[in-house]
Amino acid sequence: MSKQVLVFAPQLKTLGGGEYVTLKMIECLKNLGLKVKLATFKPPKWSLLKDFFGYLPEVSWLPLCQQAENLPSYIRDLLTYTHLKARKKKWLLINAIANEMPIPSHISYIHALHFARPLIIPSSSEVGVSKKVVGARLRSKYLALSLKLSKDVLAASNFTASILYQLTGIQATIVYPPCKMLLYEPEGKHKIVITISRFSREKNLNLVLSIAKCLRDVKFMVVGGMSDAFYYEELCKEIKRRSLNNVHMIPNPPRRIYEDLVSRSMVCLHTTLYDSFPISLVEALSAGAVLVVHKSGGPWKDILKERQGLYGYAYQSVDEAVSYINGLISDEKLYREIAERAYKRAYAFSENKFKQRFSSIVLRHLK
Repeated sequence: MSKQVLVFAPQLKTLGGGEYVTLKMIECLKNLGLKVKLATFKPPKWSLLKDFFGYLPEVSWLPLCQQAENLPSYIRDLLTYTHLKARKKKWLLINAIANEMPIPSHISYIHALHFARPLIIPSSSEVGVSKKVVGARLRSKYLALSLKLSKDVLAASNFTASILYQLTGIQATIVYPPCKMLLYEPEGKHKIVITISRFSREKNLNLVLSIAKCLRDVKFMVVGGMSDAFYYEELCKEIKRRSLNNVHMIPNPPRRIYEDLVSRSMVCLHTTLYDSFPISLVEALSAGAVLVVHKSGGPWKDILKERQGLYGYAYQSVDEAVSYINGLISDEKLYREIAERAYKRAYAFSENKFKQRFSSIVLRHLK
């Protein structure tokens, strides 16, 4: 096969894991000496991406079947696949965010399967909503048909791979996302609880406010990309209504501010249910922030290895989360012991680990 690679995704405009993994894929491919192009529907927001992630690989951009962007997803995907099909014989095609646009490729990377939540969340009110359940089942069948035409399907976590197998019968290869190791300074810690998340409704950030209400002597920081301005405004109004002077929100922070906040935080609180593999949690681990996550998904299964108190804690209620955070903040000896183990655990998900794993898969296709 030619040493030309086309990496494609619907868009690169938010500051999430999908964007970061796509950029790291491109960097890895270029380090292999390959000619790489990036294709998205609209030009990426390069300055925003560089400010937040701290770097950008040099890459040529191509428009990805622009006439298909605003069509229903199934039609959009079919037209885009037809558009890319001619390149498939000469180029290595990598679908960097295949969960959003499951177009058959040589390599397809699945970050998360949020659409499947009505089928996998136990005792969820969503399960009783037939429209959502039917939609999730139809999406599962469509995903199975599309991905079975891909040569290699990669998943960001064991949790995501297990759901993919349940829904489609496809066995994915686990390739954890690349996670930057931050500076760990034990003496520079403060009583800060940081939540790293896009401001988006499915991230369940209202839970931060409920927990902060019970721990008013602790500072809570919420930092991340701005995806939903209306939701952000709702949170601001709720903070004011509850007089939560200990809660601060910072949307779209520059990378240096983000890293400084993480390095000073003792605890990293994650509120999303059934998440796949948040890169930010590993970055927080590497900086010695102890994780307090919901007892579900990749944070519990992959990162904490389903063990309480080893690298962090998993909660199922507000009271549990409050108890864990209070224990860590008030007991420095306990915090230090877990933070040391957490710091070492982070290196299992380093950028070098990703590069080695991803490169070996790419090189197999080029033989």
